[in-house]
Amino acid sequence: MMTSLHNSAAAPAGPGVARPLRAGAGSPSGATAQALLGMLCPAFGSAVAHSVLQALGHDLGNPRALTRQEIETAVSAAEISRTAMSGLSFLSRILLLAEGDGAAFHACVAAAGVDPETLSVDTRARIDGAFALEMAAAGSDRRGVDLRAAQPLMQRAIGSVLSRTW
Repeated sequence: MMTSLHNSAAAPAGPGVARPLRAGAGSPSGATAQALLGMLCPAFGSAVAHSVLQALGHDLGNPRALTRQEIETAVSAAEISRTAMSGLSFLSRILLLAEGDGAAFHACVAAAGVDPETLSVDTRARIDGAFALEMAAAGSDRRGVDLRAAQPLMQRAIGSVLSRTW
């Protein structure tokens, strides 16, 4: 999946007019590392953008224009990083789903002082919905949320649902 970024500094003025920046699809060269960071952040998030530029050895203070290949490599690396982060978040979601009734979910419910066996199917569905909102708010689509970081999110979701239920 290619992500389209926009280089508004190089684009003509006007509503909706922008030059796409995609790996392997006519990416403009000549952007500095700082400008590339500005293009990557909206699409991939600050953490991924900074990590990619650092890993590729691009100094944000260097005024040197990056080559087309350097820009395409950075965009590809950001896409790969986002895919990896999504996989990490997906695994955390699967392990904690109320519907899945696994050990990680049971631990979160026990921390709330509730017996998991007392939760109805409807309550579990509402907990899963609240957990999805917590994960989205945590930016799990832009950075990976591992199980350790996801557990407090599930605990918050459980607390939120149970406070409205009981």
